[in-house]
Amino acid sequence: DNHECQFNYRWFDARMILEPGDDHPPVDHRGRLTVHHIIRRGRDNDHDLDNLVTLCNDHHEWVHAHPKLSKQAGLLVSAFTPRSKI
Repeated sequence: DNHECQFNYRWFDARMILEPGDDHPPVDHRGRLTVHHIIRRGRDNDHDLDNLVTLCNDHHEWVHAHPKLSKQAGLLVSAFTPRSKI
């Protein structure tokens, strides 16, 4: 991932519709990098590479502050979703 934030604005252009009042994702990649778990930690294979994405702190905070939009973009998956549906 070149040690860079992997947040991709095309996820939001292609996959979701922002409704009035929805906050847009931050434009800049700021802050330190963090590893985001798409499926919450605590499940089997939670540290598999296909369950991880590198995000800067601003985008990581945005993802968790906007779960509905992040789920639409594929950045969050309910812990109760069977792996076969992901």
